[in-house]
Order: sequence, then structure tokens, then C-alpha cells
Amino acid sequence: MLTKNNILIACREFGLPSEVWMQRQSKAFQRLSSEFICWKNNCKDPSFSVTDLDKDFDSQENDRLRWLGRLVRAPSGNLLSATASEAKTIIESCRSHRPEAILCHYGQVALRMLPIAERLKIPLIAHFHGNDISSSLNNKYYRWSLRQSLKKFAACVAVGSRQIEILRSLGAPDAHVHLIPCGAPAQLFTVKQNYNSDKCRFITVSRLVPWKGVDIVLQAFCELYRENPNIELHIIGIGQLMEKLRSIRESEPAKNAIFIHGAMDEKSIHRMLLESDVFIQHSLDYPTGWFEGFGVSITEASLTGLPVIVTPSGGISDQIINGYNGLYVEQSSVLSTKNAMSKLAKSLELRKELGNNGRVHAEKKFDSNQLAHKLEDLILDKIKSPSVLSVEVSA
Repeated sequence: MLTKNNILIACREFGLPSEVWMQRQSKAFQRLSSEFICWKNNCKDPSFSVTDLDKDFDSQENDRLRWLGRLVRAPSGNLLSATASEAKTIIESCRSHRPEAILCHYGQVALRMLPIAERLKIPLIAHFHGNDISSSLNNKYYRWSLRQSLKKFAACVAVGSRQIEILRSLGAPDAHVHLIPCGAPAQLFTVKQNYNSDKCRFITVSRLVPWKGVDIVLQAFCELYRENPNIELHIIGIGQLMEKLRSIRESEPAKNAIFIHGAMDEKSIHRMLLESDVFIQHSLDYPTGWFEGFGVSITEASLTGLPVIVTPSGGISDQIINGYNGLYVEQSSVLSTKNAMSKLAKSLELRKELGNNGRVHAEKKFDSNQLAHKLEDLILDKIKSPSVLSVEVSA
């Protein structure tokens, strides 16, 4: 029987629909036994072992005495590390599992967990995804702490090449930086077989927030509908733009061709992808500094055999080759988006060509099981080989 190494996976919130990649990744590990620790648990799957701290992750920074806490932690070079009482609670919860490494999802969690890893003398792998290596850097305390702590992490993993460049610019050693996207499970997303010749169905799966540009997609669809009524738009997701999108829909002649579904589970999303013809995501490089981390829903659509219309934001550029497995459009441009939608709506053959290429490309490079095994190799290497962190702690 294969002996597995124990790891602790730390995250702010576990079980979010938009972060299903976290559960997929853990389930794909074959040589690691995972225990989760989080500040809030939303997961209903009993197969995961989860310690829920049931605390507000941001309480430190919202506390009126946060300045005192920063002053106390300043000598460590990490203003956002766990407090002594929080570290004690987390370490006590680790006693039964006895982790040999800690995998932290998002940079803020890695900083919080760093003193725990130092106390336990085990390697910490910081896994960066999106806002933790983009808009969050506007926070000078986070940025300073990250700069001081990057060399203390046993490894830094990022899901996109743009994040890799930022980590290096912040001082992460080349040997510590690893590009490992999250991807999606190729075996789960079967390929579309039936193609619609009379009507083109567009679909977007996204958080309904301004930086995801769903309102731009909706406007472009409405303009195209005036020229070509044989189209539909399906929007899956929840967020602050929900009411705005519904309002736009009700004022448009295309309202009966626009379907806003809200949240859906994994199986329902796959069914909707199979029934659609083109996937579209209009992520924006937002003024806050945010850009798309990777775009798991794009991978899912590609694995289903759908052509995609996207913007070249962040990790999307790692996935999509313009004209091969999808089409790029100009950010914030309704006209550019409308023209790309029109091009695919008019050509069933182009949809098939881009969709088939997308499946091959995504299966080869972005299958989450293969990528999880790559991450697993890295974690096991850090467990078995002395890291910078463990050397510094034992010195």
C-alpha cells in the first residue's frame, strides 16, 4: 500500500463555487493526504477533512489596534502574519494530522501561515492565483510583507506567466518560482457532439462583477441581435452586476433571447456548455490593478469543444492562441466583441475548427489532473529536500 505524505492546505474560504479548482486539485493528489484549514467553510462534500476556524480573516486589518499588531510583527518582516493566539489555535489543530508541508492558496494566506510553518519547521508553498498578485499589491503593508517573505517560502506557484513576472520583480528567486495553472479535468468535460446550424447560442460563466466585463458582452449581444435574431445568450453566475444585467435585458428587443441563470453546479454548467456554441469571457485589466489570473471556465469551455471569444488579460494569454482555438477582442470594446460574435455566429465550420483545436490544446496543456501531479511533485520535492525555510529556522 502506497504511503502518503500529509499536507495542510490553507485557504481563506473553502468550497466557493468560483474556486472549485481547489477541490479538484486536492482530489487529484495521489501521493499526498490533504487536510484543509480555512477561516470559513462552505463545502458540503463530506469526503474532505476540514478544520473551520470560523473567524473573519480580515479581522486583524479591521481591528482598531492593528497599528500595534503591525509594530509587534515588524521585526519579522511580515506585518500580516498570524497573531500568537491564532498561531496557537492552528498549530493545535495540526497535532492529529501532523503535516509535512503547508500549501497556501493566495498570498495573503501564505503570509498568515508563515509563522506556523516556521514553528513546525516544515516547508510552505505559496500558491498565487489572481488579486493576490495584482490589485492587492496596492496595499503597501501587504506588498512590503510579501517582498520580505518571498525568500522564506519554500516555493512560489503562480497560475499565469504574468504573475510569474511580478513575483520575480518583487524579489522571488528564480529557483522558487513555478508556473502551474489550475486547469480543468479533461475526463469530466466531454466533447460537444451536436452543432446548431440554425441558431448560435453564446454562453458566459463568470462572477457578475465589473472587471469580468459581462455587461460589455450583453451590450454587444444586443447590438448583434438587431442584425441577426438567430442567436441566444446564456449568462451563468452571481454577483453585484446581476440587477444591472437584468435591467439592460428588460429594455432591449433581444430580451427573450437573453437568459440569466444565476449560480449552477458543476454538472449543470457542463450540460449548458454542451448545449451552447460559443463561449465568451470579457475580462478586463481593471484600474485597480486586477487582471485575470487564469480563467478556469475558459478551459472548461475549450475541453467541451467550444470556440471562445476572450480578451488578452493575464493568464488568458497563456491559454488562447488567436485564430487557432479562439478569437481575441479589444478590452472594453463593444464593437470588437460584437464583430467577433458575428463572425462565429455566421460560420458553423469556423466554430467547429476553433472548438476542435481548443479541445486538443486544453487536453494537452491544461488538464487539471496532470497539473495537480506536477504540483504534487513540487510539494514532495520540498518535503524530501531541505528548503531555504527549514534551513533558516533550524539555524
